Formats: sequence, C-alpha cells, structure tokens
Amino acid sequence: MDKKTNALTKIVLFGILSSYVLYLILFGSTTFADVVRGYEIMFQYSEGGKFNTLSYPHIDKNNYNYFVAWWTPGQWLIPMWLKSAFGINSMLTIQTLLIIGCLFTSLYGFKKLFEHLNFSKNIVYFSLLCIVTNQLFYWHVLMYYGGDLLLLSVFPYFVLFLVQLNQFTPIKKWTGILLLCTIGVFLKNTFLVLMLCGMSYLFFKGAQNKLIERIKQMMPLAVVFALIYSIAYLFFYTHGANPSNAIDVEGYNSIDNNFLNDITFALGSPAGILSRFSFFTQKGLPYIHNWKW
Repeated sequence: MDKKTNALTKIVLFGILSSYVLYLILFGSTTFADVVRGYEIMFQYSEGGKFNTLSYPHIDKNNYNYFVAWWTPGQWLIPMWLKSAFGINSMLTIQTLLIIGCLFTSLYGFKKLFEHLNFSKNIVYFSLLCIVTNQLFYWHVLMYYGGDLLLLSVFPYFVLFLVQLNQFTPIKKWTGILLLCTIGVFLKNTFLVLMLCGMSYLFFKGAQNKLIERIKQMMPLAVVFALIYSIAYLFFYTHGANPSNAIDVEGYNSIDNNFLNDITFALGSPAGILSRFSFFTQKGLPYIHNWKW
C-alpha cells in the first residue's frame, strides 16, 4: 500500500467509527438479556439488597433469593459506579458511554499490539479496518453485551503484556499478571479461559528451550491462575447455580459435568473471544451449527 492508500484507509476507518458513535447518540443500543438481569441486581443492591443476589416475590414465602454465579459481577458493578460517581440515571446513557469507551479502548490496544509486532503502518490501519467492519464487532454497537464488551477492552492489553513478558523484571511480571488477570476475571469469567490460552502460548513459545525453562516461563501466569480460580471457586462459583452444577446430565455446550467444566463453561461466551476478528468467523458463523465435528 502507498501513502494515498494508507490515508484512504484512515479516512474510511474514521468515517465508520464516527457513524457508530452517531448511531449510538441518535438511537442508542438494545440490551442483551443477561445484562438486564445484571441491572436488576444493581438496582436491588442499591436499595439495600444482598451483594450479587437477585430477589423475587414468591407465592409460598416472602422472597425467592439466589446468588448469581453465572458470571462475575463486573458487568453490573461498572454501570453502578458510573451511576453513582457521575449521577447518571439513564441506563441507555451508561450503555452508550461504556460501548464507546470500551470499543475505542480495545481498538487502541490492538493498534499498540500490532505496532509491537512490527506491522507496517499500512497493515496496522488495514487490520483495524477489518476489525471495525466485522459483524461481531459492530454487534457491540447495536447491542450492549455487558461483561463481553468489558472484557473486549482488556483483551489486547493482556496479549500485549504476554508478548512483552520477557522484557520485564520479575516484580513487574508478577505485578502485571496479577493486576491484569484480577481485572479480567472481575469483568467476565471467560478471562479464565484466556489465562489458560496464555499459559499455552508461554509454554510453546520457547519450544527450542528445555522443558524446565518452558515451565518457568509460564509459571507466573499459572500461579496467578491457580490463586484467582481457587478464590473464585470457593467464594463465588460454589455459592450459586452455574452451568456446571445446574444441569444434571451435561454441562454447558455438551461439556461433561465435572470439575474441568467449571473452568471451561465460559467458552459459551457468544462466538468465543479468540475467534472474534477473523474473516473465517465473519463468513462462517451462521453455518457453524451445521458442521460435523
């Protein structure tokens, strides 16, 4: 690509993003079903309800209460923070701010990641153009997905940190991994799956090294994963129904109902964040249910 093509790519990118923002300002976005449940928790908690617990009137007793362990509470605590800190009472306004903020934060993260990978400027902006024109990206403009959107804003920075991991001192490695992973799991439990993928990347990245060196390379992320998952499992997942303990025969997406499913049920996140920005996914997703695996 020459400079004129690069300039044209930037103009088209800017135009598409501007149209997204204009659409949100004029028409707003719809709300995904899980997020509505999160809003219910937010309003009930604001009125003195129990943390992360839904309460409904029941014909046989005063109230029917259950702790929501299907997803971590970031998707209702973040909107609640905006509501409390800035006095925003319109949930549509909060959704608009979160969609714009998270999508632009994510795009900037992908830009930094591509630049670190030594992509040329032309390829960087063309890659960003591919992302913003993908239907799985602009769905986030049309509908507010809560934790899925919040996780999208953190994902490129997590990948960038793992790619740069060997450049950091041990203290920065452990601090950065702990901070990013804590934020990620707080926003959406799918981040546990991303941590497993990150561990696999770090292990196979140094394939030419001895086994012990490869284990050392992934050790900080493995320890943090074990710590965060243990805390989440003991104090969160076991306190309410989730896809692994609420289904008698099978787990979520036909995964056997066992301990491993507690880790992997987050793969049920729409389309899977790891395949989110590929042409293959964009064209093939509507037909994926017809495939024979």
